[in-house]
Amino acid sequence: MTLNEAIRRSFPGCYIHIAESGDTLFGQHFIVTPEARSKSLMGTAYRICKLLAQYADDRQMIAIINAERVETFNTDEKKLERFYRHFGFVEYEGVGARGMIRYPRH
Repeated sequence: MTLNEAIRRSFPGCYIHIAESGDTLFGQHFIVTPEARSKSLMGTAYRICKLLAQYADDRQMIAIINAERVETFNTDEKKLERFYRHFGFVEYEGVGARGMIRYPRH
C-alpha cells in the first residue's frame, strides 16, 4: 500500500499528493473535503504528519513538503512552519519552491 492510499483509508475526506522519487518523498496539495472539515483538522494534520514521518523513517527517505499557507488550515506560514518543526522538518529553499525538509531518523 502506498502512503497516499494509507492516508486516504485512515483519514476519509483528506487527500495529500505524495510523490516518491528514489530516496525522497515530496508532499503537496493537502485537500480536506467539507465533510472532513467538521472534525478536528489540526488533530488530523498531526496524525497525517506523524504517519508521513514514520513512513519516511522506516524507508530511510528524505521528506520535502510545501510549507506555504493553505486555506484549509486558516493559518499563516509561520504557524505552519512551527507545526512542521515538531516532526523534524527544517526550512528548505529548492529550485523555484519554498518548503521544509526532513531527514530520516535512524
